[in-house]
Amino acid sequence: MNTKTVLVTGAAGFLGSHLCDALLSHGHRVIGVDDLSHGNTGNLAEAGKNRDFSFHEIDVTNEALLRPVCNGVDLVAHLAAFKIPRYGSRIKTVLVNSQGTL
Repeated sequence: MNTKTVLVTGAAGFLGSHLCDALLSHGHRVIGVDDLSHGNTGNLAEAGKNRDFSFHEIDVTNEALLRPVCNGVDLVAHLAAFKIPRYGSRIKTVLVNSQGTL
């Protein structure tokens, strides 16, 4: 098996946490990143038991904090996103969803 180091943004969300678990079960090293604005660390309970998992509470738009945790990353699974708002927060949505991807 070719083990990879995978950065998962939005790791504490429903999809992100399940992806972390799946990657770890296949022997990969996983670095989870989430600002916890919508995610929950409880979703990472299983991943947290694995020595190949690390978690960083970082906003994906904060390049200065994000860059150091990306050292040695082979793949990125970018799942961090701000939900499309019904009322307000339109600018935050655009920033997180576009700058976070960049």
